Amino acid sequence: MSSTEARTACSEVPQRTVGLGLSTARVAAAFGVALLVLNALNLYALVSDPVVEWLLLSSESNPSTWFSSFVLLVAAGALLLLAFSEPEGTTARRRWKQMALVPLLLSLDEVAETHERMGYWVQFDGATSITGRVWVLPGVLVLAGLGLLFGSFVFQQSRRVVAVLVVGAALTIGGGVIVETIGGVLQEHGHRMMTLRVLTTIEENLEMLGIGVAAIGLLDVAGRRGIRLDVRRVDSTPAE
Repeated sequence: MSSTEARTACSEVPQRTVGLGLSTARVAAAFGVALLVLNALNLYALVSDPVVEWLLLSSESNPSTWFSSFVLLVAAGALLLLAFSEPEGTTARRRWKQMALVPLLLSLDEVAETHERMGYWVQFDGATSITGRVWVLPGVLVLAGLGLLFGSFVFQQSRRVVAVLVVGAALTIGGGVIVETIGGVLQEHGHRMMTLRVLTTIEENLEMLGIGVAAIGLLDVAGRRGIRLDVRRVDSTPAE
């Protein structure tokens, strides 16, 4: 069989392409519904007597943890899609891949609870509301390092990319560092547990919103670059 005939035979093999059909609006709507459900469960947990600890947004190894981990994985996938939109061997392709490692590692941390366990691993006298949260200072240093590593590359991108990443990071950092530190100060001064739980709810919502903004925004950018995920099924039976 000649090469021309082979190409003709291959073209006659029936193929079906099924588009995933995940528009940005649909993804954002699904994210919003999930966030509302988690907050409804959190409210139910707060008003229950006794409090249903497992459903609280501040608890670990529960639906909110799994949801955050999943959205971080989506963000990592979106960054990989942007990497594949760049020519092979370019600095931009490598940078997007390197950036994808950040939400991937954060997703694993959500499940493994590494930064929470640091408080048990490292204990010292004289710890305050800030120094007692031993992950805060290393976390700030890591954020500063990431800013130095990727900052110039990010600000070379389109305004849409810059806005998505800056807003997402601001919300996540605002919840994960600033609000949690405020909560630590209030706890140190003996504020009521309910006040602390409400503050923690705000913190967790800010974190999830930040992650969601980044993930959905990056998926939108990938879509605008013409990247489309398709599921293809090629029938094994040759056409007669």
